[in-house]
Amino acid sequence: MNTYEKIKQLCGSKGISIYRLERDCSLSNGSVKKWINSSPNAEAIQKVAIRLNTTISDLLSEEDVPQLDPTAKRIIKLLDQDEAQQKDFAKTLNVPPSTISDWRSGKTKSYRKMLPNIAKYFNVPLDYLLGVTDSIATSANNLTSYSENEMYTFPVIGAICAGYDGNSEFDKTGEKITVPKHLLKTHNPKDYFVLEVKGNSMYPLYMPGDKVLIRATTSIDSGSIAAVGYDGEDATLKKVEYEPNEDWMRLIPRNPEYPTVTIRGADLEQCRIYGEVVYLFRDKVGF
Repeated sequence: MNTYEKIKQLCGSKGISIYRLERDCSLSNGSVKKWINSSPNAEAIQKVAIRLNTTISDLLSEEDVPQLDPTAKRIIKLLDQDEAQQKDFAKTLNVPPSTISDWRSGKTKSYRKMLPNIAKYFNVPLDYLLGVTDSIATSANNLTSYSENEMYTFPVIGAICAGYDGNSEFDKTGEKITVPKHLLKTHNPKDYFVLEVKGNSMYPLYMPGDKVLIRATTSIDSGSIAAVGYDGEDATLKKVEYEPNEDWMRLIPRNPEYPTVTIRGADLEQCRIYGEVVYLFRDKVGF
């Protein structure tokens, strides 16, 4: 079964057409059908996998699956956890985005020269990238390469509740997470907090039990992932879209089983943005 046939079968089981899939993934009409005779590019197949709530490897035919070494697979897995960080990742490593695409396709293994910097960027042990350990826990034991003045400790917030008089109540879980200073772009810990993910509306990008580092702000760019509270409910993660100078905002889940919510007019007063997600912490990534 080729890649197109796998996608068509999965679309049928979910009750959506190929045309709708292409539209939802911002792909040109007929582009998926072209994958009968050609391999999809990494960005396009990633969008389709996320929309269909599956993995890239489950969609690709045997001919289309690049033969990657375990280190490349782990780097790509970490990258795929958050689309928003991929441009920043390339910029931090001082490589063009095309180099990342070459890693995905197996054309080059230049990442081998950058493993210490890659491990530092993702806040994971170098042994994890090398396959020596399967743990990417962000405990102090795994962060011994950082000195104390390069670290900040944050209490984990279990929920953000809309309080009285416009104030917010932060319900702490009692857990704490140690964060390397380089993840704080402003280097001011007062600008950040850590929130525990609850619910499945952003699955598989964010899963229950994940922790996310959030930069506290009420102003974000359209298309950002943010902690948002609406209509008196606890804050949840959503992709936020809007048009400048227009009277609406759209809260978009990643999981297709959850509806998109469009807020208009006076109802916008019931919506509060607490901050933008800048980093994901997950205890373990499986392969």
